[in-house]
Amino acid sequence: MSAESGMSDKELAEIAQGYLAEITRLRAENARLREALEQAAVPKIALRRDEQGELDDIVVEPVEMFRMEFMTDNSLWIACYLPRGDCIAWQLLGKNLKLTLTEEPGEYEDWDSS
Repeated sequence: MSAESGMSDKELAEIAQGYLAEITRLRAENARLREALEQAAVPKIALRRDEQGELDDIVVEPVEMFRMEFMTDNSLWIACYLPRGDCIAWQLLGKNLKLTLTEEPGEYEDWDSS
């Protein structure tokens, strides 16, 4: 009998076995969830080129965050951040680049006002 707990060695051993079984179960569940998350987060990317070999169509899924910034009047930087922390980025170069908004959702939270 343990003086500190007032329980017999057999009772303490049974409790310890229960904890060990629960720890083993949680580790297995954690490994299963980690594997499922890694599989689910593998991005699908299409980098399609035109007849001259220039990038023409880009598809990236899933995207955690999208960023785009004019670096100069002739340089546009674009990045997609992916769920696992990876990033795919492009630089668009040209003269007098202009950006026009052609479609937006009906409702959204303004990033700069939150």
